[in-house]
Amino acid sequence: MSIIKHVPGADTLNGRTNANAVEGAEFIAAMKRLPPKKARFVKEYLITGEGAAACKRAGYKTNHPAQRAHLLLKNGKIAAAVDAGRLDIARNAQYDLKKAMEELDSAMEFARKSNNATALARCIELKSKLSGLLIDRTDLRQVGNFSVVISGIDRPAN
Repeated sequence: MSIIKHVPGADTLNGRTNANAVEGAEFIAAMKRLPPKKARFVKEYLITGEGAAACKRAGYKTNHPAQRAHLLLKNGKIAAAVDAGRLDIARNAQYDLKKAMEELDSAMEFARKSNNATALARCIELKSKLSGLLIDRTDLRQVGNFSVVISGIDRPAN
C-alpha cells in the first residue's frame, strides 16, 4: 500500500477526511504490520469514520458489517493503526500563525518574481493583519434608519 505525501489543504475531500494525508512514521509502521485487507479497512475507516462503510469498502463479505467492524476495531494492531492515523491527521490539520506567515512569504516571493504589484500589496496587507499591525474597522455610527450616538463624537449630517 502506498501512502501519498500530505498536501496542505487536502485534509478533507468532499467533507471526508483524506487518509492519503497521513504520512507519519508510526502510522506507516502500523499499516505495514497489517495484512492488506485490514490495512484497507483502517484507511477506509479513517476516511469515513464509519465502521460498516469501511468494512464494505475494504472488501469484507458479511451480512453484518457494523458487527464485523466492531470486532476489527477491537484488534490491537488495527486499533494502533487507527490511533496513529488519527494523530497524524490531527497534526497535519494544525494551521498556525507560523505556517500562515511562511505561506505569505512564499506568495510574496512569487509576486515579486512575477512582477505582480497587486498580489504583493495584498500579501503585505494580509501579513500586516496577521501581525496585528492593520485592523479592519467598520464605522457603525449609522446603520439603517437609526443612529448610534457616541459621546465626544460629532453627529453625522442628515
